[in-house]
Amino acid sequence: MHWPKFDKRYLNDVIVMIILGVMVMALLVSIDSFERLHDFSRAHEDWQLDELFTGFMVASLGLAILLWRRSGALRKEVDRRHKAERLAQALARQDSLTGLPNRRSFEEEFDRRLTRARRKTDGLAVLFIDFDRFKQINDNLGHEAGDRLLQEVAERLKKSLRPQDFLGRLGGDEFAALVEGDVSGDLTEQIAERLLSAVAVPITLLGRVVTPSASIGIAVYPRDGGTREMLLKKADAAMYKAKEDGRRRFVVYDPEIIHAARDHQMLELELKDAIAKGEIVPFYQLIRNCENGAVGTVEVLARWRHPNLGLLSAGDFVPLAEAAGLIQEMFESVLDQACRDARDWPGTPAIAVNVTPHQLADKAFSGKLFSLLSRHGFPAARLEIEITEDALIVDVAATRRCIRKLKERGVRVVLDDFGTGYSSLRQLRELPFDRVKIDRSFIAGVGTDRQSEEIVVSTINLCRALGLQTVAEGIEDQVQADWICAHGADAAQGFFYARPAPAAEVLEKLKGFNPRS
Repeated sequence: MHWPKFDKRYLNDVIVMIILGVMVMALLVSIDSFERLHDFSRAHEDWQLDELFTGFMVASLGLAILLWRRSGALRKEVDRRHKAERLAQALARQDSLTGLPNRRSFEEEFDRRLTRARRKTDGLAVLFIDFDRFKQINDNLGHEAGDRLLQEVAERLKKSLRPQDFLGRLGGDEFAALVEGDVSGDLTEQIAERLLSAVAVPITLLGRVVTPSASIGIAVYPRDGGTREMLLKKADAAMYKAKEDGRRRFVVYDPEIIHAARDHQMLELELKDAIAKGEIVPFYQLIRNCENGAVGTVEVLARWRHPNLGLLSAGDFVPLAEAAGLIQEMFESVLDQACRDARDWPGTPAIAVNVTPHQLADKAFSGKLFSLLSRHGFPAARLEIEITEDALIVDVAATRRCIRKLKERGVRVVLDDFGTGYSSLRQLRELPFDRVKIDRSFIAGVGTDRQSEEIVVSTINLCRALGLQTVAEGIEDQVQADWICAHGADAAQGFFYARPAPAAEVLEKLKGFNPRS
């Protein structure tokens, strides 16, 4: 038999019962109830009242015991319901996937810490964290892989923060952290760097090695605002600026970010007319062979001759074209001009054009491309298509089919920015690439950083073993140029050789590098 715990609530019940009992007993004593009952029973002995009273007493005792036990069961049920309510309240403030506080809980904690910061005139920073290209991982590998990634990186973020910091999941692939203390100095930036490094550790999802990355926006109280809504809005704006600047970084909020966002909105509205008017033009950058110094390929880079803002680089408007669904239209316009310019260049170098992942996933892309080349009589063998590693995760099957169609007609396919995205050794072996461009972030350390040099040499050796040529991007000086060619790269590209230039200037340079025979 399990008796209920005798806590304060039970003690109160017992006291009430004792008080009621004393009051009833006092009433019965005051009217001599027991003497009257005794006299009545003696006067009516033939009614067997004593046995009846005895039965009532036994039944009352049994009923009291039953009520006591039922009271214990009722107490347990009440306790169970209270625990369930507390659990429901906790779950209402906890993200079920990662176990982190959810948006509601984060906002409540944010308000509490803001109140404390105002009272103590202390600093408070909010870090808005968003994963790069998470949707592509989800779409290509499935929601199970996406959930696994979120769980893993949530744990990494939590371990990278200090015990007094607060981390929450706002929804989807968005997280936020609250950092208190001297946030005006290097503290917040050091924490942001730790978070980025923690996220960037490769993870295996369904047999594929993925290197995740994140973009972080930072806003600081009281400098950037005095309310939760304002600080979150500004941290969000800074995060989007980090994505525009190339992802895998953090940006501290600056008022200029808002002005830049407005400028971008205006540019997006003007972009369609700019394409129609021919304001988006090709510039060209030479890619030189390491063996003989000849120019075997010229990369095509889009520029916008804006009537008011001057010459804009691709980073200023290509993301806007993708968002507005204008990327294919712009691609065809630029390639059309490039085919006209390059048709009679000395040495007949190939031209290399960048293609987005979504273009490769379009079944009609290859047909449109070959139709354009045919109009200009431009040989497919003189065209190189550069794709980034992100194309290998948008739709691998569609990318593979498109690459094979291009290869069948003689187009060469190049993997751009190798080492910064999602490619694997299996994809390098299975997909018919012609060459690989080693990302400039690795080349920057050549000549000064041993680890960067080892990565570059390993990449060159790997590509050679797979029968792929290599191009080193971002060559800035003679030391890098000499080192990269001495260690086996097939070609090199960078400002040291030539900056991007319009067709007329490139033609003059080509006459020097590739004289007509």
